[in-house]
Amino acid sequence: MAFCVTALATVHEADGYPALWPEDPAAWLHSATQVAAWVAESNDRIVGHLALDLVDDGLVVSRLFVRPECRGTGAAAALLDAAVAYAAERSVAIELHVEQGSAAAIAFYGKSGWIRTGTAPADWVLPDGRRAVEHRYVPGR
Repeated sequence: MAFCVTALATVHEADGYPALWPEDPAAWLHSATQVAAWVAESNDRIVGHLALDLVDDGLVVSRLFVRPECRGTGAAAALLDAAVAYAAERSVAIELHVEQGSAAAIAFYGKSGWIRTGTAPADWVLPDGRRAVEHRYVPGR
């Protein structure tokens, strides 16, 4: 878990994700509703992470990040493919939410074939205290 926290710290420093640094990053990476998680590795180090949470009747990608220097290598796409396959094997719907200000992530999901299904207020706040707004996506393939 320490290597995931290190990767997360690098992403937070570069991109501000997560928006508020958690008091206990290891606990933040493993929520009570998490049902599956994967890591992406390169040269024997963790460069990315994806977690799935069970919410209502479906799955939500609750965490997805890749170290900045490893973006464009296919790591995020491989993590998403694993999550989509996991959901398909269980005949369960899957979606992801992304904060509306995350332009790079929004572009990546669109390029990866994910389809925006809506926009709604999030249940968390940004560093300036405003309630975050999230776009919701489902796989288009």
